[in-house]
Amino acid sequence: MQYSRSWFALASVFSIAVQPAFALESFKLGTVKFDPALEVGIGFVDNVQQAFGSKTSSAGLPVDRSGQRWEGYIKPSMAFEIPTSEAGTFYGKASVVSAMTRGDSDGLGYTRGDPTDTDWDDGYVGWKSGDTLSWLGTDGFSLSVGRQPFMIGSGFLIGEGHIDQGHESNYWLAPRKAFDWTALAQLNVGQFHADVFQLKTRQDIDVVDYTDNVTVNGFNTEWRSPAIGTYGATMFWTRDNTNPTRDGMQVKDVRASLSPLANLPGLTTAGEYVWQENNRQDRSGNAWFMEATYTFKEVPWQPVLTYRYSKFSEKYDSLLYGYSGDYGYWFQGEIVGESMLFNMNERVNMLKLNAYPTAEVRLGAVAYQFSYDKAPDGVSSRDFAKEFDLYLDWMPDTHWTVGTVFGVAKADDGGKQAFGNDRTSYLFEGYATYKF
Repeated sequence: MQYSRSWFALASVFSIAVQPAFALESFKLGTVKFDPALEVGIGFVDNVQQAFGSKTSSAGLPVDRSGQRWEGYIKPSMAFEIPTSEAGTFYGKASVVSAMTRGDSDGLGYTRGDPTDTDWDDGYVGWKSGDTLSWLGTDGFSLSVGRQPFMIGSGFLIGEGHIDQGHESNYWLAPRKAFDWTALAQLNVGQFHADVFQLKTRQDIDVVDYTDNVTVNGFNTEWRSPAIGTYGATMFWTRDNTNPTRDGMQVKDVRASLSPLANLPGLTTAGEYVWQENNRQDRSGNAWFMEATYTFKEVPWQPVLTYRYSKFSEKYDSLLYGYSGDYGYWFQGEIVGESMLFNMNERVNMLKLNAYPTAEVRLGAVAYQFSYDKAPDGVSSRDFAKEFDLYLDWMPDTHWTVGTVFGVAKADDGGKQAFGNDRTSYLFEGYATYKF
């Protein structure tokens, strides 16, 4: 295959990097503590009948009907911490991602031409109050600036600072997480948490010559109680000199995650509502979800069953949502959620089952039903597609994570009309990451 040499080189780097002889340990220079780390990842994606067999993706880009590709990255980082007796603790982190993709295009058409890229991810400094503000408790207040990740709740609204795309490669593994710029002031006093933030992110999609620079200014508050759950509210304003629909937008968000009741110890519930308004464009939108999860604690493998309904209005802008570490949050569907619908103008029913044969193994299955909130022009049916995903994750220790996913998606009438084809899409994904 054309990319066999590149894959062999990538696999060689991976195998060398994870040898025990290369283990990294913390060290000190005077009072400064340094924590070096290295993350290495490899992934393989085989998607038969991408875009339901069409030659054009939902973004209007050409795609290979059946695509195979390898993704891989190396991410070294260095964190530091400087504790002081009277002035709190100073800290920071820097990381670099070197990534490449070899093979066919992804289902959205963003990754083509065997791209390779090396660039910064993290790059921030900060200060924690320690005991200097004793009335707030230890480290009750912190300040930080620079390139760093930031997430609110489960990432439904704000979850990821950068989407890997185009020349950056690694669209699926997505090793880059940091915003291009952040300024954060954070307060933690007892069960109360608050953030005041400025976030900036840049989207450079070179395959369509598109650049978007959005700045978000706002605040977030949360009440976190082990007895009753977590309640939060967020408000922010956006500025964007390249996208008028985002320039001047005001966003309000409320959410709750309820702890189990005494008479139903296995049941948890959660929900969130977002309202967006842009008076400059006479445009508004909303999105919300409600979910219930039940853990069968007395059953072998302790299965966890979740049902969720989510709705995103026609003019809702999904903004900065991201992957929170679990399937379905918030890329809904390994096929539909990553290359067709993106939490805008859609309604989704999700039924998910996780099971844990051992402490190191997770088995899961997710079923999705997708429909449009409002049928687009030229589409008469709101029924878009159905998808079913199976996955296995193995975490033998704190360093390794190995997993595989199988997915199948079938177009309904709305999906067939949108893509001009209705061939069933099949997906196989496999990955391995090593962190130390």
